[in-house]
Amino acid sequence: ERRLFEDKKFYTPNKKAKFIYEDIMSPPFEQNEEYPYILNTGRGTVGQWHTQTRTREIPDVEAIIMKEGYINLNTDLAEELDIKENDMVKVSSPNGVSNKFLVKLSRTVKKDQLYAPMHYIEANSVLPSIFDTYSKEPNYKYGPVKIEKIN
Repeated sequence: ERRLFEDKKFYTPNKKAKFIYEDIMSPPFEQNEEYPYILNTGRGTVGQWHTQTRTREIPDVEAIIMKEGYINLNTDLAEELDIKENDMVKVSSPNGVSNKFLVKLSRTVKKDQLYAPMHYIEANSVLPSIFDTYSKEPNYKYGPVKIEKIN
């Protein structure tokens, strides 16, 4: 079975790989007094995949995942903000988007950070729209936010 580039020849005139480097782009928004926390996103569970466009059609996966967007909040920060497990909060970012999240407390998230699975539109839409120059892949990874408890 043939493997791509096993012969060490690439689809370039000189048959060598071409690496493209550029300076690291600064994020459009920085953590500050108004937006003192960083929202990080990543995989929620092993059963979820990306935006759930396919995995939500699998009954066993659907049975174990949370139906609404949620964030993991550090227990010490939650205590400071008087936020409890399963409270609803509003997370807002400097891009003008705010969304509601269910709170899950966590000792593994850093105190000035929030963590949300990337599988929910609530998390991705709060983050700024930054795209890789070459692949046009969105960078739904992190951004500064503020959080407030919804009574």
